[in-house]
Amino acid sequence: MVDTGARSAGEADETERDTGAATRDGSGTERGWRRRSVLGALGAGTVFPLLGGVAAAHGGQTGDVETVADFTEPNEPENLTIDDDGHKYLTMAQTGEIRVLPANETFAVLPSGGGFLTGIVADDDRDVLYAALASYNTPGSFTHGLWRVLADGTTELVTPLPPDTFLNGLLMEDGRLLVTDSTAGTIYTVSPTGEFSVWLQDPLLAPPPGGTLGANGLALEDGLFVANTDAGRIVRVPIEPDGSAGEPTVFVEDGALEGADGIVFDGQDHLYVAVNRQDTLVHVDADRALTTLATDADGLDFPSDVAFGTTGTEQQELFVTNFAFGSTDLPRDPALLKLYVGTTGDVE
Repeated sequence: MVDTGARSAGEADETERDTGAATRDGSGTERGWRRRSVLGALGAGTVFPLLGGVAAAHGGQTGDVETVADFTEPNEPENLTIDDDGHKYLTMAQTGEIRVLPANETFAVLPSGGGFLTGIVADDDRDVLYAALASYNTPGSFTHGLWRVLADGTTELVTPLPPDTFLNGLLMEDGRLLVTDSTAGTIYTVSPTGEFSVWLQDPLLAPPPGGTLGANGLALEDGLFVANTDAGRIVRVPIEPDGSAGEPTVFVEDGALEGADGIVFDGQDHLYVAVNRQDTLVHVDADRALTTLATDADGLDFPSDVAFGTTGTEQQELFVTNFAFGSTDLPRDPALLKLYVGTTGDVE
């Protein structure tokens, strides 16, 4: 797939339904980004129906799924991060564009080539974005790797990574970046200056026999948690005092999680999982019991990432990207959605 470059909201016939300020305030002051973990995958499978309201983590009910913004192909949002002022930054996988809402403007464009723009995360100071680009190297260039995006939209390659990797989940941890290679079941560690090495490679992170996608979305909560997409598995990896990886173990594994993509914890140690190939959003409580919060009947179309809002009432709302790329639904419905879940996110 060839990079189509930036597309304006009018050219893409996109409808923005959120309201708020633009990326910069009237004085030109740049806003910081909210730290988060992220990522994406492909497939098809079973739907677990949602019957009436589902109990939220705090004991109440979740709200209806609402559309924040609709997009048109090839503008398909794969990953998401939200800043402290509530601005949403979405990666458009095929075009390489980073779109910012509610302004619904192009913030930056990376050379996606024949691949995908996947994970996006902020640094610890929340003034620089990092993005994972699986471009497989556009002919004549070296673009496959981790990119830095400054507050003015300027982009630069931090470090190229092996072009046979599928860079996907991305997370900032104690000043370094962790990024998943979904095809090899590997997690790389990358310093802000570009030095990289294998942090962990383990069978629990690899695709199962016959599968293609293993380690994917990442989240921090008393260790590193990793979604294994094809295995329907969430893996916990202890982080040792020296920053190395401890022995990984299975946190939860279930058929309802086959297609697990982006993951996020709330402040009560409950996990939310975007299950792309089943068009579901699944809640995993502290006892590892699973509840389906929403399905395709609620508007989910290959959901690939989840993030808690950061301002006002949005702090108890979960935002979900409809990647729609791997969807069997026609017409596809790439979008940003949200639903009330009655608890706030666990974000530093």
